[in-house]
Amino acid sequence: MNRKALITILLLLCGVFVVAGLWPFEFHPDNRVMLLRERNGLRLAGVGNACSREPFSLSDTFFRNRAFSLEILVRPHREPFADVPAMVSVCDGSGIEHLFIGQWKSTLIIRRPERSSPPSKRYREIGVANALHQDRTRLITVTASDQ
Repeated sequence: MNRKALITILLLLCGVFVVAGLWPFEFHPDNRVMLLRERNGLRLAGVGNACSREPFSLSDTFFRNRAFSLEILVRPHREPFADVPAMVSVCDGSGIEHLFIGQWKSTLIIRRPERSSPPSKRYREIGVANALHQDRTRLITVTASDQ
């Protein structure tokens, strides 16, 4: 077999492997964020993602020196079992996450990074068991301060 035919077969095999490996992958998935018609709010389905128009003004010492409260009204349509999807994620301008609120099964998960560790390496986490159930509306208030 000559060299040109071998290279052609090899490139065709590589192409087949790339197509077969990425076949179910969507390069441009639908956002699936919908405004609620009956009241104020958003419905996030699957890979839904909503961002603020302007970045929040958070200083480097925001979570160490200032108190804050955050209220969200949630109604899960299913309980996730494979991972911990985010309901709210607060990141700074460089993309470093400072606060994460998510759900695992029926447990509410709240995480924040350790002060002494590099970003996203270690975090502190608290969970509230049986806080979130399918098709039940819950008001979640997260309050934090330096005390």
